[in-house]
Amino acid sequence: MHNLLTEPLLGVRRTDGGSHEVSLPKVLAGLVSGQVDSFTGMMPHQRHAWFAFLVQLSAIALHRAQRDAMSEEPGEWTALLRGLTRAWPDDEPWRLVVEDVKQPAFMQPPVPEGALDDRNWKRVRLPAEIDILVTTKNHDVKRNRIAIARPEHWVYALTTLQTMQGYSGGGGRLHGISRMNSGVGNRPYVALAHSPSWGVRFRRDTAALLRGRQRILQDYDLFQEEDGLALLWLESWDGEEQLSIRNLDPYYIEVCRRVRLAQDESGILGLRTNAKERIAGTKQIKGNTGDPWTPVSVPKKGTATALTVNKSGFTYKRLHEVLLGSDYKPGLCLEAQPEDGAGDVLLLAWAFARDGVGKTGGQHEKTVPVPAKVRHLLLDPSQRSWLGERARARVREAHDCKSRVLRPALRYLLQGGPDSDRLDRKDTRDRPFSDRFDPRVDDIFFQELWKSVDLDEDEARRRWVKQLDDIGWRILKEAERSAPVPQARRARAVAVAEIHYRRLRRKTFSDIFEGETRT
Repeated sequence: MHNLLTEPLLGVRRTDGGSHEVSLPKVLAGLVSGQVDSFTGMMPHQRHAWFAFLVQLSAIALHRAQRDAMSEEPGEWTALLRGLTRAWPDDEPWRLVVEDVKQPAFMQPPVPEGALDDRNWKRVRLPAEIDILVTTKNHDVKRNRIAIARPEHWVYALTTLQTMQGYSGGGGRLHGISRMNSGVGNRPYVALAHSPSWGVRFRRDTAALLRGRQRILQDYDLFQEEDGLALLWLESWDGEEQLSIRNLDPYYIEVCRRVRLAQDESGILGLRTNAKERIAGTKQIKGNTGDPWTPVSVPKKGTATALTVNKSGFTYKRLHEVLLGSDYKPGLCLEAQPEDGAGDVLLLAWAFARDGVGKTGGQHEKTVPVPAKVRHLLLDPSQRSWLGERARARVREAHDCKSRVLRPALRYLLQGGPDSDRLDRKDTRDRPFSDRFDPRVDDIFFQELWKSVDLDEDEARRRWVKQLDDIGWRILKEAERSAPVPQARRARAVAVAEIHYRRLRRKTFSDIFEGETRT
């Protein structure tokens, strides 16, 4: 029932503007031919889970068939996918609902107990109830926005749950996936591409996985070179026993929850229960599994850990380290690939942040254009190191401008222009204004860094500090217009704040501002 290989369950929008429903093999063929533009039934937070699933699935199927070329024919994809599930000639692993729960269903491992008793298996009516959105706020993505669920909504909810979920309580029995640092971490997507389109990224990343397979095996002494367990929803799981990660394929598609779908007169419903152990992987791995889209820390000692993006998102402070720093090892898809061509590329970053157990910290996306000349620098280790050091220096200068110049000046303003010895340096009332600084730096950080590659060190620094100063001064002037300062002291507060801003600017960046004044 609801067979993804043969039934048109997935709504797609074509690049020519038309929309229709297709099967999973037609999705893969359409991505190869460039005809699939987007998925009509998908919510934004589900995009990376579905994209990663499609790429991993394709790379596994092509490798097992000893093929490199991706086909534009749906029939060939049907044969490739069935080749992964030969033990089930009736396509049970590709069906949403399979009555015999001892058999697998799509993203639903077999239940060895043979029955779903009402005492342990909780019923849910909407796919959002098994998705990763638990307590998201109304200004983000509403959890139950889909009132009438179609089969495709269950497909995306299952895929997102099983490949992106973290720890969500349940007395230690609602475990997260192995491809994240901790249960309150996330599985980010950080990659290069010359276009953000689904088809371009799918073809590029699938090819990257096929080419990089041997390197993953060499770098991670964890996986089976051939015939490892790849689609973990095929494996019987009682919630007690655990699969050894050493028995897995390097591109394994995991499941982290015991879930089954059933059908009644009202349509599809979900059933879920807890598990004592996760199906594979251990906490000690810290998400360091060779995930193609996840940068991994390179510690001086201890265990390497997968990148976790917090609720601040992909700030310039974080992203410059991932792209240019020495503290992170990039995933396969963050490395240059032949499919990128010789021109400009995009750095694409996505993460669904968690803010504690069962809480969300927002969905974060960032796109950074990378010009061809910069991309070529990144391919040279010495040039990349030089550019990385310039980026780190700029981060330090931004921090100094904010903390040593702007924030003290704002305190002088908000405290009514006190004498220096009476300034309360622990006052945090400046935050509504000083917190504007980093987002504005974010807007220009990379584009200005790329522009600076043709400048010598002194000129590059001078221009950057001047830009930081412009941002800080504009924020101070905004505060002067709107900050809650007693009217009787406003003129003094403004004058004292500006005097100290100039003084602190000259003190902090003496080589650039010595002898200069600002009007």
